[in-house]
Amino acid sequence: AFCQFKTGDVDRAINTYQQLLEFDSSDELAAHNLQVINTKQNEPIENEALEFGAVEAPITEAHHPAENHLEQADFFQEAGNAEAAVAELEQAVAKDAHNAQLVEALGSLYFQQDRFEEARRQFRKLIELQPRSAMAYTRLAMTSYETDRFDEFESALGLAMEIDPELPDMLRFMGKVNLDQERHYDAGRIFGKLVELEPENVQNLLALAKCLYQGGQEEAAQVTFERALQLEPDNAIASANLKAISEGEPAASVEPPVEAGPSPSDEAALRELLQRAQNALEADKPDEAITLLENLLSQRPNEVELLNALGNLYMGQGKPAEALEYFRRNADLRAEDVMPQLQAATTALLARDYDVFEAHMQRVLKIEPGHPHGLKLLATANFRAQDFAQAAQLYEQAVLDLKEDMEVILALGVCQFRLQKLNEAEGWFRRALEIDPYNATAAENLKAVEQAKANPAAAPQPAPATVATNHEVDATAVQQLKNEGTSEPTDGPAVSRVGMLNEAQQLLAAGQLLKSWNAALAAIAKRPFHPEAYLHLAEVALEAGNVHQAMRCLERVLQLAPEWDVPMQALETLRNHPASQQPSASDIEWPALPPVESRLSVCLIVKDEEKMLPRALESVRGIAHQIVVVDTGSSDRTVEIAREHGAEVHHFEWCDNFSAARNYALEHVRGDWVLVLDADEALPAKEQHKLQADLAKPNYLGHRLPLVNFIEVAGSTEETGDGLCYVPRLFRNAPGLHFIGRVHEQVYSSVLVRQADWNMKSGIGTTTLHHFGYAPEVKEARDKVKRNLRLLEQAIQEQPNEPALLMNYALDLFNDGQFEKALEQDREAFKQLAKVPANEIFPEVRERLVSLFCYHLLQAELYEELAETAASQLAKDCGPTASIHYVHGLALLKLDRHEEAIVPLRQCILQRDEPAYTARFKGVEGHGPHHLLADCYARTEQVEAAKAEFETALELAPKATSPRWSYARFLTESGEPEAALKLLFEAIDNGTIDARLWSLGCNIANGHLNDSEVAMHWTDCAIEAFPEHPEIRKQRGVALLTVGRFREALTCFEQTPSHPLNEGARVLCLLATGQRAQLADPDKEQLISAAFVEWYRRLLARGQETAARKLMEQVETIAEPLPTAAAVLREAMLEEK
Repeated sequence: AFCQFKTGDVDRAINTYQQLLEFDSSDELAAHNLQVINTKQNEPIENEALEFGAVEAPITEAHHPAENHLEQADFFQEAGNAEAAVAELEQAVAKDAHNAQLVEALGSLYFQQDRFEEARRQFRKLIELQPRSAMAYTRLAMTSYETDRFDEFESALGLAMEIDPELPDMLRFMGKVNLDQERHYDAGRIFGKLVELEPENVQNLLALAKCLYQGGQEEAAQVTFERALQLEPDNAIASANLKAISEGEPAASVEPPVEAGPSPSDEAALRELLQRAQNALEADKPDEAITLLENLLSQRPNEVELLNALGNLYMGQGKPAEALEYFRRNADLRAEDVMPQLQAATTALLARDYDVFEAHMQRVLKIEPGHPHGLKLLATANFRAQDFAQAAQLYEQAVLDLKEDMEVILALGVCQFRLQKLNEAEGWFRRALEIDPYNATAAENLKAVEQAKANPAAAPQPAPATVATNHEVDATAVQQLKNEGTSEPTDGPAVSRVGMLNEAQQLLAAGQLLKSWNAALAAIAKRPFHPEAYLHLAEVALEAGNVHQAMRCLERVLQLAPEWDVPMQALETLRNHPASQQPSASDIEWPALPPVESRLSVCLIVKDEEKMLPRALESVRGIAHQIVVVDTGSSDRTVEIAREHGAEVHHFEWCDNFSAARNYALEHVRGDWVLVLDADEALPAKEQHKLQADLAKPNYLGHRLPLVNFIEVAGSTEETGDGLCYVPRLFRNAPGLHFIGRVHEQVYSSVLVRQADWNMKSGIGTTTLHHFGYAPEVKEARDKVKRNLRLLEQAIQEQPNEPALLMNYALDLFNDGQFEKALEQDREAFKQLAKVPANEIFPEVRERLVSLFCYHLLQAELYEELAETAASQLAKDCGPTASIHYVHGLALLKLDRHEEAIVPLRQCILQRDEPAYTARFKGVEGHGPHHLLADCYARTEQVEAAKAEFETALELAPKATSPRWSYARFLTESGEPEAALKLLFEAIDNGTIDARLWSLGCNIANGHLNDSEVAMHWTDCAIEAFPEHPEIRKQRGVALLTVGRFREALTCFEQTPSHPLNEGARVLCLLATGQRAQLADPDKEQLISAAFVEWYRRLLARGQETAARKLMEQVETIAEPLPTAAAVLREAMLEEK
């Protein structure tokens, strides 16, 4: 009815609305619109349509324009009219250019029609609208890949991975790219991850199987193709590949689907809300995520992805009962699919809802009676019920397909042991050790079997692979903790052994539980962030039979390291243990666990810092729980100042090793967090709330903090302009952390090791530190460069191939003025770093090394080498950063390779707001890259693109003269001198015009406008502003000469530098004023004559015929200094006659 009305078919519209009311007499919209049509029959159709559209709420654009356009585009697309769908969305985007849904949908349609360049423009716009959307960057990467923009492709894909490393669409695309390039190992890893995320996606399984086959893993490929057939029995690709594998032929083609995007409406909305939910989760707001998903689910009750998301969210919170509701609904919607039934059954078992468990298991066995995971789950249920005979029977069926499933094999061993079938039990445990020779559970259980054979009465029970149900504390949880142990260092500096658990473990082994408990608490007092100590406390409590105390300890571990799987598994085991429901049987009075706090210890090493130290200590006095100052031999008031500010002072004998001094300071810190400062640094008061926020971030072991360099000039403090860099200064007070490096010491190598142990993260913090040590007088007083060079030379003798040492050596050589030697060390550092696998390089080391090398090459003007370095694989592994892109583009510009320079300069602009580990190079921020890019476009005759970049540069820096000069010159060369002069008038208005701009304006007015009045006015103002400027003086002379004011022009040309053009004008003015002329340099007579003739022609062209004729009458006089010019004039006279 709406469509009919809009197209003028009013009678049919009325009829259709009447039919609607026959179907549903309460349809208010139909009744209202019918009334509108009936009451306005006599008005023009345009007016009717306008008012009709305004009141037609559910389908007009007044309320939901995006949804309307998306629905209409969907309609056209489904009808096979792709052109109409695109036209609909183009119109919609034109009306609402900031609607991300519309932009994404239009880009997706372009992509589906292979209109990749147009799609790319839309996806770049999408990134502007949604700068934190991994999907937007993935879309851009797809189009960049199709259009061979590989730098942009890598950059966009890298950003997508950083924002959401588990985004399925992004992973699918990465997998496809790797398959295209026949990198089957990398593709296999990606599709393996996708199979984890989407276990029921057949296409992912097919792609993974292909990768496995191409990588020579035929057996694994066969299993994967079989899994695909289980999910989709009629899948022809899986069948063909299985047949090919069995016959020894190459695997059939598998092309993983990579779509440019969702359908224009529903899918886009779904993705947007799912992303919002993900953002809420990342911000630690699970309740907000649940609310978002449940609201969407109320509108889409059968959306499988939403049901799975909610179920997984609740499972992640340890709430299987709540998760079960969603997994059951998912299973009901997909009643013929095994995997949802298994998912629901597993969740029901965890939630102890055995009726639901049985119901879904019946479905599993009805769909596929021999499904191995179904059999395994059913066996687990029987195991929990202590029906070991039935459990063993089911496990034996499952193991036929799950041949290397350790849980099944270990559980079978335990079942046989409980059934007194010791030989069978021994066989299963030995099989487990064949698969995993270091499996501690299998080894312990095999010992239990051997003891049972030797002395049945005294034999211990083996540790099961699944949760037991007896009312004694089962060995499983204890075994999990024992298996983990503690990764105590056996070598390294003394600080790395502070907080070790050796004593606590020995006491536990001796059965002295309370003493072991107290020894672990003593270790925590020294290193308050000590997940392994709390894990040890849980082990002590379990040994004492106190499940509740053990659970409290495990919960504390997860407060510290919430993603560490060992305590998660142990806690889950205990929560499902019947003993957790019973009162504690232990009579030990356990000393209380320490409170959870975020106390800050600040540590500094100092020597003779009486001038700088007060500012540093004062800046942290209000926020630090403890300040540790280690003095290395001060002779001034440094120690007294430290004590006056409440610091505890320790003395250390200097040994030419900064790490040794830093580690000595770390031995004394007792806070929960450590902030490392130098005496010439400070924590600004406005940054203290940011520091509190950084300390509160969960699951972070350390932060790299922004550091800005300042210099004191004339009593005030100014930022040096170096930008900021990121330094690893804030980290948890955890055991094992220590500094390495004789000079330019760093702690992060040990931080990275420990965070891997506990599945934690480190990242870039928000707290900015200020550094004041780069003032020339400070450098000179400390002689830091000379000192560092001496220490670095010692360190390089000890480690000659260490890239970081070579890099720092190059830096200090450069600061010392030894440029050639610095470049030699840069090259060696670069060479050594290239030998190290990318995943073994700390990202800040790689980025700093490549950036410094590029900077030194730029200063040395070695542009060829700079271009090669900035395009190297090591540079690509850095991102590259905006700074590296910038110097890459600059080098190519200097080499006149303007077309090539465009890409890195564009990437610089795209990436310059992204955080980097190193300070940005001067010029990266602001208008500079736009100016350079505009010059490149200008030199490659891309006029509109050049104008756009020049305009952007001037918007960012309206008072900058360099881009204004370049833009005006470009406009002039493009045939737009009036626009160029207008641009220069703007500089007059904003007070930024200088001699260079005045001079350019004179040149434009004299040479391109053919308007003597404008030229006279402009040059008059210019000479007034800069009366001694030689070019302006010359241009004033040109303007005066052009209007015939030769005497005044002569004054100007007599004061200009010697040049044939100026000399020709001077001679003309002398002759025009009745004076004789002599040449300053007669050897250049022909050049001067040529210039004289050009000036003569200018007089003719600018309406000065009388003056020109008078000169012609003096041809014999002209012949004296300029015989060549006279000959030309005589010839002209003859031609005229």
